[in-house]
Amino acid sequence: AVGAAADATTTAAAAVTGGTPADEVACKSMPATSAAMLTLRLLTPAEWNHLAAGDGDVAWDAATLEECLVATNGYDKRSPPFRFLIAELAEMNVSERRAFLKFATGTPHLPAGGLSALRPPLTVVEKRGAGDDALTSVSTCLHFTKLPPYSSREVLKTQLARSIAESEGVIDIS
Repeated sequence: AVGAAADATTTAAAAVTGGTPADEVACKSMPATSAAMLTLRLLTPAEWNHLAAGDGDVAWDAATLEECLVATNGYDKRSPPFRFLIAELAEMNVSERRAFLKFATGTPHLPAGGLSALRPPLTVVEKRGAGDDALTSVSTCLHFTKLPPYSSREVLKTQLARSIAESEGVIDIS
């Protein structure tokens, strides 16, 4: 890895300085940590932000959600409440998606690579013993969404929006 950092730094220094042989020798003689730091300093502010905060775009569709969300502990991917959730999440606008992400994971951003790169993955489990009057709850560290077995998509939409609104200001990892 040290050699890779030095090679990357040599390439970066050559690109910045015009690639003179003296620059390449200077970079190769740097300690690996200095070489790695030089490489990191060559990132633009937008690239730094992407690495630190992930994708600014919170884009997903029903197919991506179905592929990336895990259904377990009472639900499978054919369970009506899970299907209702997929449909609602797919239709949310960007600000609603950010609010949902903040509710479910503690941050309104997706990691670099999007929803498929979220670790642990967003997991939907059945909130047993709950009915239509129960709110959805979460375990942000585990990315668990504890979804009651709502009887309809309309009930899910109302209760999920209420759950997110009532958690505002309580969860903030970003």
